[in-house]
Amino acid sequence: MKLAKPNEQDLNGAIDIARILDDLSKGWFPSGDDGDHEFDIMDSADCRKALDILIGISDQCSLMRAAMATLVLCDPDNKVIDPDIEHVDHHPEVKEAMALKERIDSFFTQEFTGGMKIKKGDQVYDVASADFEEGLVAYSVDWSDDLQWARWENVELIKDQAGAA
Repeated sequence: MKLAKPNEQDLNGAIDIARILDDLSKGWFPSGDDGDHEFDIMDSADCRKALDILIGISDQCSLMRAAMATLVLCDPDNKVIDPDIEHVDHHPEVKEAMALKERIDSFFTQEFTGGMKIKKGDQVYDVASADFEEGLVAYSVDWSDDLQWARWENVELIKDQAGAA
């Protein structure tokens, strides 16, 4: 299912309505050009005026689109935000993916002379090959004719120190 993103008008409308409802619940009409006025929920004229304000804002935006987008973003099954903390932050799996992407991007955007290198443990190896689909990098070692494979996240990507200025 695809859901339309709320636009700026939808988000501003949702915030305005939330602010106005908060003011009304505290016994005040929203601040305006004519100053602060008390809101009396038992006064039909006050209620009519409050509804007119709220409906006027609602007519200019899609509260449903803003609310549905919030539900989708907060749904733990979608893994967009971290469900285990009290504030909004990326889901841990999203953070891991962004960190891995940053490492891979860094690896290929560095200026290398003499070939690409990785550091595994305290040893530095020349990169012989890479499997981007699987997230693997191959390197050769002195004690074997076969290439050794390591996952990107288990190695440090480095510049060739011999060619570095």
